[in-house]
Amino acid sequence: MTDTLIRLLRRYISQPQVWGMAAGEPLPPVSISGEPPDLLAQQTDDYALGLYLYHIQEDPHCKNFPEPSGSSPPVRFQEMALQLYYLLTAHGGKLRETHPFQREQRLMGMAIKAFHDYPVLDCSTTIGTEGDRFIFPDTLRHGEDEFRLVLHPATLEEINKVWTAANVPVRLSAVYQVSVILLAAEEAVTSPVPVLAPCIDAGRLQSVWIQATASDCRFTLPGEIRARTASHSPALVAVGESFRILGNGLDESLNRVLLTRPDWLDPPALDVTHWVSARQPETHLELTVSSPVAGRAIPPGLYQVYVQRDNTLSNFSPLAIVPQISPATAPTPGVSPDGGPIATLFRINGGPFSGTEITTVRVYLGGVLLRQSLAPPAPGEFLVVTEQQLEVRVPPTLAPGNYAVRVAVNGITTLPTRWFAVTP
Repeated sequence: MTDTLIRLLRRYISQPQVWGMAAGEPLPPVSISGEPPDLLAQQTDDYALGLYLYHIQEDPHCKNFPEPSGSSPPVRFQEMALQLYYLLTAHGGKLRETHPFQREQRLMGMAIKAFHDYPVLDCSTTIGTEGDRFIFPDTLRHGEDEFRLVLHPATLEEINKVWTAANVPVRLSAVYQVSVILLAAEEAVTSPVPVLAPCIDAGRLQSVWIQATASDCRFTLPGEIRARTASHSPALVAVGESFRILGNGLDESLNRVLLTRPDWLDPPALDVTHWVSARQPETHLELTVSSPVAGRAIPPGLYQVYVQRDNTLSNFSPLAIVPQISPATAPTPGVSPDGGPIATLFRINGGPFSGTEITTVRVYLGGVLLRQSLAPPAPGEFLVVTEQQLEVRVPPTLAPGNYAVRVAVNGITTLPTRWFAVTP
């Protein structure tokens, strides 16, 4: 990470316009290193910048994120999210008659402007038009790493402690926080996650076969800009969302797609062929869930889908219909407000959270199960207000940080893609 930030500073400061010079004019040589302040103070260069990593701490927000698979692998197989703290300082040489303080202040201004202009770094970040314009070194250019730079509001006491530890006089400096840095985990030899989508070749035994249902979920973690995608099999979808049926013999000759549930007796299955929105010959059906179907609501729960061609039925494959928390960009946001201190009252919008076929409703904030109330909720409680809305009060036991908001209806939980930020 230090090398990446030094590359950023070098490329930014090497631009003539940053110095107010015309293209082709010689620029003063600038030394940029990751040395601590005591070693940097020994340099005699007229222009020297130091970016010293002096503190590391675990990112408190990412500690609360559940494992996407729902499993609990050993700690050594889990990435550790870190925040890095850098001390940025400058030296302008030791000859007082040449005004070193002016060079120091000019260099600090350039460095702060560089971090201001490029607050988010990823593999596509470039500076300038000549040579190797990329900020990331070769080893990082083929992944999805993304880092955010923030000028940390360090107190005078913090700064004094850093300089006192370095055993050098205090100089003009700034502290930058870089996050989130993922410490690579040990690669597991075997996966602890159970197989959810068995690959069975039944083509010679049965002409119509469902191998699996699958769905994708896009979400953005707090503090990040780029969306992530999580895939699930069996599919986990809310009403209005899409999923896939994968298998063999899923061609135009199919007569019907059917949905069933163990407690449905009359009729035992519903024709949901109208859910099909796209086909790929033989192997793939794309469907979008809608409700009601033939006058029957499709509440959250565990279902099975199967397909029919003339007198041939496929195997049954599981499908989970989950309750929904509306997106943050919806006219009525899913979590509103999405942050506040202990005992803050906020609303969860989406649903369904009540109805004749809703037997249980549970709300989780991070790993804390809240109590259901029949009156306006106290801290640590929630109230079902309408079919589409819950009222929740933040429990008093949560420390500041981002917590996943999940609602379980009929034992089926929303995906952990909405968060509430507990503030001090």
